[in-house]
This record gives sequence, structure tokens and C-alpha cells, in this order.
Amino acid sequence: KESDAFFRSAATRRSWPAMGLDPKRKPGSIPEDVQEKAADEDKENKTPLAKLASKSVDEFARMISAKGLKEHYQRRMAELREKQRTAAMEVAITIGRGEGPKEAVWPSSSVRIAAGVKVSCQDGSSVAAFKRGEDTLNLPIAPTASFLISDLSDGQPHVVKSLRCADPFERVCVCQILVFKGCLELC
Repeated sequence: KESDAFFRSAATRRSWPAMGLDPKRKPGSIPEDVQEKAADEDKENKTPLAKLASKSVDEFARMISAKGLKEHYQRRMAELREKQRTAAMEVAITIGRGEGPKEAVWPSSSVRIAAGVKVSCQDGSSVAAFKRGEDTLNLPIAPTASFLISDLSDGQPHVVKSLRCADPFERVCVCQILVFKGCLELC
């Protein structure tokens, strides 16, 4: 506990000027004269602070090992994975009860071009033209998304996972963005 308290209090910005350090200095760049002074104090162990620092460093060094560090990070990662698994299960339960977001697009969702909207997009194109009445939205797209937008241009309902797009994540994201823009609707 004594070492913990020392380490927590030893490196504060308030102590830097007292040690002759500039708080705006680059990390690891301690002036040589300050290093020499600290080394002299450590050799002589004149100050209680130097004794405590030496004792704390020795204690800290005894506690650290490669095996201990590896075990610590494995434990932390296991805790993180468990939290992610719990959160994913909560989302799945919420969606299963029909309580999820109304406009959420999933690979199993059925989508079509929104009522009153017409789209034109050629396979491999980098622009899709969405037209509603007299207004046209020329939407820049990735050429990889052009295939699924071309599939949707027939106005018929499509299951998202059946649309042509090499990346399944991109397929869902593009459809979700089009729903948010009002160009696509869930059916």
C-alpha cells in the first residue's frame, strides 16, 4: 500500500517544477543535471523520498513478471469478452421480443425502394440517382455497392442477404443508410 501511494503521488505535474522539469517537456527527456542530482541522492539516500522511491521500485520490480503480465491481460480480455457476449445477448433478446429499433436493417430484413422513389444505377457505377417527383439525389457510392442498388432498382422486395455485394457488412450498412435517407424502406 505504501508503494502504491508513493507511485500515485510521485509523478504529479506539481512535482515537475520542484524537480527542475518543464511540464511541457517531451516524455522521457529528463535534463542530465536532474538525472545526476537524483542519482547522487539515491547513492547517499539522504532524503526520505529517495529511500521510499528505492523501496517502492524494488517492491514493484519483485511483483512484475512476464507470466504475471500475461495472466493479467488474459484475465482482462476474458472479462471484456464476457461483457461483449452479455451485451450481444441482451440486444438479441430485445430484438427477439420485437423491441429493437423500428428501422434497423438485418441480413434477414426484406427491403425495397421507397414508395414514390425511382432509382437508376449501373453495375460498377460510383453514383446512384434516386428520384422522387422532380427532385433527384445523385448519391456518391462505392462501386461495390452499385450491384445491390442495381438489384433494388426493380422496385420489388428483396431479402438483404440475397442482394449482390461481396462484403456482407457493407451490404447491411448500405441498406441501413438508404433507409435513413428515405430511399429504401423495410417491408
